[in-house]
Amino acid sequence: MLLIVSLLAFIGIHTFVMTLTGGLSNFYNLPSILMVFPTAILFGVGATSFKGAKLALRMCFKETSVNPSSDVENAIRFFYVTGSSAVYLGIGAFFFAFVSVCSNFLTIYERMPESIGSAIVIVVLAPMYAAYLKLLCFVGEQPIRSKIEDSGVRTVL
Repeated sequence: MLLIVSLLAFIGIHTFVMTLTGGLSNFYNLPSILMVFPTAILFGVGATSFKGAKLALRMCFKETSVNPSSDVENAIRFFYVTGSSAVYLGIGAFFFAFVSVCSNFLTIYERMPESIGSAIVIVVLAPMYAAYLKLLCFVGEQPIRSKIEDSGVRTVL
């Protein structure tokens, strides 16, 4: 329950700050979202399984007992791989967007000089999304690790 409250507080505070700093539309970029979120989640599922991903989300949000099994390690591995791959995807998306903006810089500047700022902001959004996904995965992993520690089971991860 506290995890859900903390996630809602995180989303609420960040939405409020984004609204104060120019509106939510400044922080929304669909290509950056698509480059980070689905790919990182698919990497996490690929490293474990759909069963491991479902178990990870269930263990994160529900009170479940922990049995020492590979399923529990898969749940942890799902969050770890998803969060870690999000960071690398965010860095890759940063360079992808940076090259795109730089290669079209003169065109952007000639057509609309005032749009340079918004073009450069796109470069920064992908790493920001990646950092948020990494943070959410880290926070999601902690209840599972806590349950494992309480049960006295040792894990490799």
